[in-house]
Amino acid sequence: MSTYEPGALPVIEPYLTHAEPALRESARLALLQMGLAEAAPVLRRAAERVKDPREAIELLDAADFLELPSLPVTGGAPRPVTDRPAGRVSESRLRARPAEPAGSAP
Repeated sequence: MSTYEPGALPVIEPYLTHAEPALRESARLALLQMGLAEAAPVLRRAAERVKDPREAIELLDAADFLELPSLPVTGGAPRPVTDRPAGRVSESRLRARPAEPAGSAP
């Protein structure tokens, strides 16, 4: 079953602190997949209740991610600003600066 409605949050929330680690992880990932900012407080509450500090950080990171502003949808990836085709460096530029030994200051 897949749902992206905020009404699913109370159903998933208990699994964030379930005794089984795999269920906790699945619940966190499900909320991330839903992509709803409304899930951030749910993740923060769970972070206060889990015993493993690494797991608490993962929950807080997920909450932070869900609260990020959305990027606008555009017609494609931005193009690099260059006068050459992407991924090509002229040989003269490669020869212009000799490689500096490791540890030397510019």
